Amino acid sequence: MQEWLARQKAGFEGWSQETGGGWDFSMASLDQLEDLIRSRYSSIRDIKAAEETPLVQVSYWYFGEVFRRCHGLVRQQRPGGDPDDKPFVIAPGDGGVAEDDERAATSPDTEIPALFLRGEDNHLRDALEGWL
Repeated sequence: MQEWLARQKAGFEGWSQETGGGWDFSMASLDQLEDLIRSRYSSIRDIKAAEETPLVQVSYWYFGEVFRRCHGLVRQQRPGGDPDDKPFVIAPGDGGVAEDDERAATSPDTEIPALFLRGEDNHLRDALEGWL
């Protein structure tokens, strides 16, 4: 997880320049991220095909970073330590076993592609609506 986070953080500056800048890690910037994703991809198949590109990987990192900075969520990796698993963000604390965990959590690598499944009324900024 730490290697993945370091790669995305290091790639953020170039990603920011490539995508027009103005990325301030605010909740409002998630609308900008959503617009970027929707402008580059038209379906879940498209974004999944591009999932390993820097554009998508840094987008996942940025989404998590916004929730981390704005709401104090922490990064965590799924149990098992699979290096291909992307970290998710979750409210801090000890929630016990995953099935019983009542903390707010979201997975950027699930939430961003889901934009194309949930339609135009679904927005990234609302990923944890009702939790935060």
